Amino acid sequence: MRHIRKISRYKDVVINMDTTYWGRGFGLMVIKDAHRNKIIWYKFVHNETIADYLEGIRWLRDNGFHIHGIVCDGMRGLFQELKHYKVQMCQFHQLMIVCRYLTQRPEMPAAIELLALAKMLTRTDKESFMGLLDLWSVRWADFLKERSLDSQTGKTYYTHKRLRTMRWRVSLLISRRS
Repeated sequence: MRHIRKISRYKDVVINMDTTYWGRGFGLMVIKDAHRNKIIWYKFVHNETIADYLEGIRWLRDNGFHIHGIVCDGMRGLFQELKHYKVQMCQFHQLMIVCRYLTQRPEMPAAIELLALAKMLTRTDKESFMGLLDLWSVRWADFLKERSLDSQTGKTYYTHKRLRTMRWRVSLLISRRS
């Protein structure tokens, strides 16, 4: 397979970065111009690493691109390495983190409301979303403070720990939004 790299004439970019896999150990890492929907760098990889993402960013810089912002998944350590740029976690990845904690079909009313709120993420701005999240937190404050007793140890623990954790994670994810 021949690889031809075309350098775009548009040098001011906001980029999307992600890796897609086909089976174990075969993936395609892509950096795409978010405004023009064009792939501007790619690499076949065995696994997703920060070093590979940094290689792509270095290639872009070396070829005259000016990166105004980066949208990527929440890979551990990636935000720290990209601290010189405006970075936002992909909203799809944010929603998937919420669903991992709450499931796709939560049963508790508080969890149902939080999932519905999380699904509004793509249709609202940061300030509005944080305001709605704060209202949700006030409404369910007593519920989130409920504690249960461990009969073996005699210690108490938060009854709705996953929901409490998700509330904290959602606010952390949103605070990273530009």
